[in-house]
Amino acid sequence: MTTTGLTGIGCGRIAGMACGTSLSLWLTEDRRRLVSAMTGLVLALACVMPARATTIQITDLYGTGVDNAGSLIAEGASDPHYTVTAVAFFTGTTGTGYPPPSDTPWLGAPKAYRIDQWTPNNTGAARPSQWVAPNGATEAQSPFTPSGQLVDAPVARFYNYQTTFTIGANDWTFAEISGDWIADNIGLGIFLNGNQLTLPSGSPIQFSYSSANTGGTFFVAGTNTLDFRVRNVIENEGDFSNPTGMQVTVTGAYYRTDVPEIDPLSATSCIALAVGSLAFIERRRVVARG
Repeated sequence: MTTTGLTGIGCGRIAGMACGTSLSLWLTEDRRRLVSAMTGLVLALACVMPARATTIQITDLYGTGVDNAGSLIAEGASDPHYTVTAVAFFTGTTGTGYPPPSDTPWLGAPKAYRIDQWTPNNTGAARPSQWVAPNGATEAQSPFTPSGQLVDAPVARFYNYQTTFTIGANDWTFAEISGDWIADNIGLGIFLNGNQLTLPSGSPIQFSYSSANTGGTFFVAGTNTLDFRVRNVIENEGDFSNPTGMQVTVTGAYYRTDVPEIDPLSATSCIALAVGSLAFIERRRVVARG
């Protein structure tokens, strides 16, 4: 009985191998098949475009006092992107007309103004902004300049200014926003989807936030809210109307990792190369077997 050199295996067809076939030839054929498979895989991968990260600007995130094109709106015009959503007045305060019977007059879209006494409007920035004051504010009196600006509002614990922006589905984990914020009299905090951001000191406040936050991202897929809380204070005894406002310059982006895909420009040539290479390897294998 002829054996193949494998202990305990007798004559017969073993894995498609006839009696008398050497073990070395069997292993060589197996290696050729492996090389064929690996060659096909490499060539196929060569036809696939690698994954890459794409930076996408958040186009519906605006600073204060601008239109949809990012240009400054006219003084006294209503801001199309920010809304005063809440006003909280001090309690137990006495004075003519205070506290106001309702917060309704100060809710809604704030209005844009030039407030020379504070800081200039940010007209020279790539994304400009200007001051906004609560809706329903009255005309500031001398010595406040420029006169005629409707920025006097009832003294309150805070005014809550809110804007919204959109992040695409599955992109919220790779997002960031940054900007400058200045307020009169005091900025109480910035809140992203109800979560208070950690802010540095200084004026204006240069704020930023990214998905790399170690406590977990505050961003969500879809609509995100950004709130700015501003406090107005009493300057003089019995003064229950005081100028107030804020100015925000902000930008944002998120990062999308593209899914690898077939490159249509190279697919045909890759397929032809793969078929030709595999045919050549198979021809060599047949010749080697005799």
